[in-house]
Amino acid sequence: MTPTEMPLTLTHHRLHRILRAGACPILEISVTYPCLDTPEAAEGEASPAVARFNEAYRTMADRLTEWAAGTLFEAALADFNGAGVGAAYRFDRRVVACDMVGEMVTREDGEAFALTVTRTLRLNCRRGTMPERCLIATDRWSLPDLTLRPPRGRSISI
Repeated sequence: MTPTEMPLTLTHHRLHRILRAGACPILEISVTYPCLDTPEAAEGEASPAVARFNEAYRTMADRLTEWAAGTLFEAALADFNGAGVGAAYRFDRRVVACDMVGEMVTREDGEAFALTVTRTLRLNCRRGTMPERCLIATDRWSLPDLTLRPPRGRSISI
């Protein structure tokens, strides 16, 4: 089956971790990323383009999780340790949330011709004691060959 004939189903997977100092939650990491499924993928025969797409976003999710569990956890742990004796009761858990949400773009006749993935990364805390930082970027993929189009603009940082 050629890429032009393959029916694609877009799903999303989620990685979630809570890192602790003893029993106290210090950092929560949540990453949602897109995954394309085809009937052939269920039989272990996904096209190279679909496999490349899935691997790209899975790798992105894994690397973001590793970075947060390293760099951001160390910073949050230092803040927790610096908060003193009552930190277990007063510490505002840090939250890293990355939503990579895919959406099929269709023509008026209902046929999909593109796929957009909007990546929104938010760094904040549970109770809002720190200002939120947010980065937004959009990836545009041409269908049916699943090639990544050049970006139209720059990422937005809020």
